[in-house]
Amino acid sequence: GSSLADRFKLPRIGGSDAHFLEAVGRAFTIVETDSVEAEDILKAIKKGNTLVHGRGITILEKIFSKLKFELDSLHNSI
Repeated sequence: GSSLADRFKLPRIGGSDAHFLEAVGRAFTIVETDSVEAEDILKAIKKGNTLVHGRGITILEKIFSKLKFELDSLHNSI
């Protein structure tokens, strides 16, 4: 299927709304440009010169994260 970005003709970018530390950095965007200048990087993104990479979390990681959250909540309530 097509992505929301494709339907609205927007460049693809990847990111994470990580809810736990171990998930930070799992999704990322590579911007294809030879420049390190912010303006050039933004131009490359707007042109769609991006590659999106990353991976989701496994069911075991989800369970572990939820269990850790519950244990931390319990510990903080004592």
